Amino acid sequence: MTWSGPSRERSNAQVLDRAISRLSKLNRQILRFAFLILCLFVTAPSSGAQDDQAKQEAAWPRQIKTDKGPVVIYQPQLDALDDDVLKGRAAFSLRKAEASEPEFGALWFSSKVDTDRDERTARIFGTTISRVRLPDASEEENNALAKAVEAKVSGGEMSLSLDRLVAALSITEQERKEATELKTSPPKIVVREKPAVLVYIDGDPTMVPIDGTKLLQVENSPFPIVLDPKSKAYYLNGGDIWYKASEVKGPWRHVDQVPGEISKLLELSEEEKKTSRVM
Repeated sequence: MTWSGPSRERSNAQVLDRAISRLSKLNRQILRFAFLILCLFVTAPSSGAQDDQAKQEAAWPRQIKTDKGPVVIYQPQLDALDDDVLKGRAAFSLRKAEASEPEFGALWFSSKVDTDRDERTARIFGTTISRVRLPDASEEENNALAKAVEAKVSGGEMSLSLDRLVAALSITEQERKEATELKTSPPKIVVREKPAVLVYIDGDPTMVPIDGTKLLQVENSPFPIVLDPKSKAYYLNGGDIWYKASEVKGPWRHVDQVPGEISKLLELSEEEKKTSRVM
């Protein structure tokens, strides 16, 4: 008699699905790094030479000097392109004159976009800073910093590939769509004031027959749960203790005795103990 444990196939499939999901996310991150040319914060207009432009576009993070202190701006993340206005955000750090360590925050920006469909290029210019947020700064301080950063970046412009701009925005849109599909509803929280064990079942119970018996076993649970079709009662083994319930989800109560056919499940031969995955 062999009482087989829960199937491993479902678990292996779940692991594979998670791995594919992680690889997809990694691929998007790799593609995002390919868009380093989206350098919206420049301190001077582009010279027009492709080699100089490539070096300038790949230079992240970038530092600018403001009257509030040196500001280091990290690679921007694009949010949307509305008509000819490109919107995005970026992380930054500010080192004040009297501070030994920099403060970190985020800023939101908008830039004008002029596209040339024949040449497949986009010109980025007229960058404005719509909002700055430093955690410990007042609203007045944040507004003053936004104006200081904007004064340094608004006069710059650059050209980049229109195809790469469109591809980058497509990735952003896909990530936004996936984010809306995430389930954020809180899980059910179970509180017990006495020692307890959470009996886990992966979805609706899947019942499979136990070889050599008339009993059924819950296949998709790591716990040994048995159904006696005759009495329509469920039995849960907890080592030296048996529990009984009229429904597979409980409530469970301790019982001193179980039907003989169920108790015999523990009386395996030495060879059966080696092959059994549950008991």
